[in-house]
This record gives sequence, structure tokens and C-alpha cells, in this order.
Amino acid sequence: MTKTLAYERFWPSGPFAILPLPGRRCQVVWTAPQAEAEAILQLPEAEFMAELERRYGPQMGRLKRLTPPALFPVQLMQCDRYVLPRLALVGDAAHSCHPVGGQGLNMGIRDAAALAEVLTAAYQHGENLGSLPVLRRYERWRRWENWIILSFTDVLTRTFSNQIGPIVVLRRLGLWSLNRVPLLRHLALRLMTGRLGRVPQVARVGQQV
Repeated sequence: MTKTLAYERFWPSGPFAILPLPGRRCQVVWTAPQAEAEAILQLPEAEFMAELERRYGPQMGRLKRLTPPALFPVQLMQCDRYVLPRLALVGDAAHSCHPVGGQGLNMGIRDAAALAEVLTAAYQHGENLGSLPVLRRYERWRRWENWIILSFTDVLTRTFSNQIGPIVVLRRLGLWSLNRVPLLRHLALRLMTGRLGRVPQVARVGQQV
């Protein structure tokens, strides 16, 4: 495994990702149904590592577990409202999604950047930063864009984790299209990197923070 390359595979039980860390280390995000996850967690270390290597193949080389595994519930969620007077929700407080491509972190960073941009503009115009009209500008900006990402990651997870014949055919057709149609690949990349909608100023390429 290279020091800067992340891997993600979709198993019938859910996504399985390996993320690089400094010092020849990596972090594993292993998604599974509740009962299966609890059973995996109870495996002796040797059996756990054998199952881990089976899931991801030989390209990882010999692995050594540095910390005990931990179990966290995963659910798709978005709050009906992001804001109240003098209150704004960002990141995981406002939404949660499948651990696909680090989109939860990406959305949280864009939430914070968007809120900062809205509040900066309001301050420059002498507005009350905690007022509902000001905070709703942030909510209108981010809630719809987050819903698109949440829906996309949910469809992606369900599609790649499903082995029903017609869905497998559609999945292969979709992957073929991404490989052969540059416009689709470009749009998918822009969507997953948060550049398809309104991009906060501090998140724009080349912007000095």
C-alpha cells in the first residue's frame, strides 16, 4: 500500500475502506450489519486479522493490529432544521451518512466554511450574527447540497452491496460509463469533492486562508 493512497471496496455487507496514516500505519473502516459486526468484534486477534486480509487481499502485505477494534453505529440522517436563533448545527450534529469516500468529513468541513462565510458577510453588513434570517442563509445553502451527497452515498452503498441480477447489470453499466464517458466521470468527481454546487470561498482551489 502506498503512503497516500486510500482503498475502498463494497462488500454485500457494506463498504470496507483502508485509509493511509503516517508511519506505515493505516486505519480500517469496516461496515457490516449489527449482528455481523458484533461477531467480528469477538473474534480472536489471529482470526480477526485473517478475515481482514481475506476481505482486502494480498496488496496490503502483512498486517499487524496496533489498537483494539471499536464498534460505532452508522445511520443515514439529516436534521429537518439546521438553525434556530443563535444556534447552527454543522457536521455530524446536522447529518450522518455511510462511511463512503470520507463524505461525512467533507460535508462537515464545507458546513463550517459556509457558516463562516455567511457570518463574515453578515458582520460586514452590520447584521445580528445570531438572528434567524442570517443563519437561514447557511441552512438554505448547505441543507440541499448535503441532501444530494447523502442520497448519492446511500444509493452507491446499496448498489454496490447488492447482488440481485438486474442491479449487478446496472452497476456494471454505470462503471463502464464512468470509464468511457469523461463528462460523467468529471461530474461524479465534482460531486464527491463538493465542487458541483456553491463552493465556500475558503474551499476554492488556490484560495489563501
